[in-house]
Amino acid sequence: MLILKQKLPLVLTAISAGLFLISGFVVFFNLGGLPSTIILHFDSFRGVDVFGAPSDLSWIWLTGFVAFIVNTFLAYQFFYRQRFISIIFFSFNILIAFIILIALATIISVN
Repeated sequence: MLILKQKLPLVLTAISAGLFLISGFVVFFNLGGLPSTIILHFDSFRGVDVFGAPSDLSWIWLTGFVAFIVNTFLAYQFFYRQRFISIIFFSFNILIAFIILIALATIISVN
């Protein structure tokens, strides 16, 4: 494929894939040390309002990874038609991966 010879899409995809890999390791290595019920959401006004199981962290990661796959597919489809839209999809992959990493690390550190 000719798109793999382009540096920007390749670098953006590698950065987002690396962030997802790091967040996957964070979840995998910390699942065993978590209690059976964990805090998934807390608010400064109401306090803790959502509890869940440690396996819910895997679902959060999987949802973000599916969004990564869909965005990457769309970016590759739009690359030769609308390059700007393609770069936006690649950039949102980094944003999604970073938000998932921060959310998972926060949930693990709270518990």
